[in-house]
Amino acid sequence: MIRPFDLRDIPLVRELEPQGTPLFTEAALTGRTAPLRGAIVAYLAFGERGTPTFILHERENGRWLRAFAQLRHPTGAERARLSYIAPKPTSADVATSGWTRLLQRLVEAAGERGAQSVVAEAPEGSEEVVWLRNAGFVVYARQDVWRLATPRPAQPAAPPHSLRPRRASDTWGVHLLYANTAPRLLQLAEPPPGEFTDGWRRGYVMQGKGEEIVAYVEIRHGPRGIWIKALLHPEADERAHELIASALALTANRSSQIPIYWGVRRYQDWLRGPLADFGFEPWSSQAVMFKQIASRVEQPEFALIPALEKRPEITTPISGQ
Repeated sequence: MIRPFDLRDIPLVRELEPQGTPLFTEAALTGRTAPLRGAIVAYLAFGERGTPTFILHERENGRWLRAFAQLRHPTGAERARLSYIAPKPTSADVATSGWTRLLQRLVEAAGERGAQSVVAEAPEGSEEVVWLRNAGFVVYARQDVWRLATPRPAQPAAPPHSLRPRRASDTWGVHLLYANTAPRLLQLAEPPPGEFTDGWRRGYVMQGKGEEIVAYVEIRHGPRGIWIKALLHPEADERAHELIASALALTANRSSQIPIYWGVRRYQDWLRGPLADFGFEPWSSQAVMFKQIASRVEQPEFALIPALEKRPEITTPISGQ
């Protein structure tokens, strides 16, 4: 049986949570993943907040299947994210129909909320990748995470004003940078960077000699870590060290006791050398996967005009005299 979380499932989620694996790397590394709390908040807020959660609890082929999976979907967003699954699936689990139906139910829930696609980040070569593929997910990007541990080595000083906060007027320039940097296939699955309204994420831009935006950086803060990802135009690769130094300078006023993580998509793997120069070390690698949700088209029902619904009356002609 697969059903939405309710309060009677608190003991089950509390038991399975330590055995799980995150499917949203940024949230997990910054400490913004709290599965039980997210499930309770979503239940009390009717899915408007928190992480909608579904429970698998049934017997299949002589063994009990007990699991939960969670979804993140801001109201009105085109994309939803799978955020957590527990326990971590084994090869025996992914071969069952129950685990596949659990994932399919999350995709259905995302569609019911208005999402057009669902994204998940799974460790490369893991059973999670197999599980996602069984439900129709495909890999559209690969991502390496680099980690700068604490205490941090001394960093080169950044040129002043290398990065400035993103403004509303920068939207076109950021979208143009994305179009010229990201592979076409990725652009079909992932929209360009949007603007943020919360207080823990910030976007910054770096300009070239003119007004052209040559780099875009997102910095996201959390209680357990700082997450950075960037777009740098291939023709501005000589400014990679400047970009990294500027981004690190923007985190200097935050706690020095938490690590910094830098997510690098493989199409920009030439950033690995400059990151290593600043003391970053390889941490993990993920397959970024997505599934398109089929749009449901409502068939209009046409009502006939009452006058047209009447059948013509048959009358007997009167013969002329």
